[in-house]
Amino acid sequence: MIQAAKYDGQDTRQMAQPRRKSLADLAREYDDLRVDLIVLNSAPNKDVQSIDDVMDRLAAVRAVLNYS
Repeated sequence: MIQAAKYDGQDTRQMAQPRRKSLADLAREYDDLRVDLIVLNSAPNKDVQSIDDVMDRLAAVRAVLNYS
């Protein structure tokens, strides 16, 4: 049986840190979001909430790409 390491009664295991996205990953995500936005805008029954969500995510990715 495997047991976690203990130090003064405290569990010292660290939670796994999420992998940072590379610029290539961000660029792909940006392109995917642009396509999503085009598809949503061309839909006959536009879902404004979905368009707003995609625009927010697109702005966040664009900010990271511009900062890098």
